[in-house]
Amino acid sequence: MIGVDELLMFQPLKKLYGFYQRIGDAAGIVVHSGHPRALQRFTAAHEYGHHILGHVGSLDSRAEIEGSPEVENPLQEYQAQAFAGALLMPINLINRGCAELSIDLRNPSAAAIYDLSLRFGVSYTAMRTQLRTLELIDYRTFK
Repeated sequence: MIGVDELLMFQPLKKLYGFYQRIGDAAGIVVHSGHPRALQRFTAAHEYGHHILGHVGSLDSRAEIEGSPEVENPLQEYQAQAFAGALLMPINLINRGCAELSIDLRNPSAAAIYDLSLRFGVSYTAMRTQLRTLELIDYRTFK
């Protein structure tokens, strides 16, 4: 939880999606205010992951938040991504959402994954990535 010595801000940023900085006992998160709400939520969760995991700081662009095959991210970025995915899309709630929406993950449609993403307030890409990470869908599904 963000406390007195920690701060969450939404500001226009040029190339960054967000950043996290810890200085002594104080810490702060800034998220790009011009992005869609689902992307802001995921970025905030990613930056909060840096905080919870004890990282000193991180400047996060598209490559760190959305992933990029051209960029090899440091371990702390993978950790923050895993944290954000687990925070926003925990497996028990994904399973419940699939049951309530009658989604069969053995053969899901792109529309079904999109419907699930709307339920969680995340992007289609974030939901697809989390389903792959949890091995609920095959990596080749909807490349």
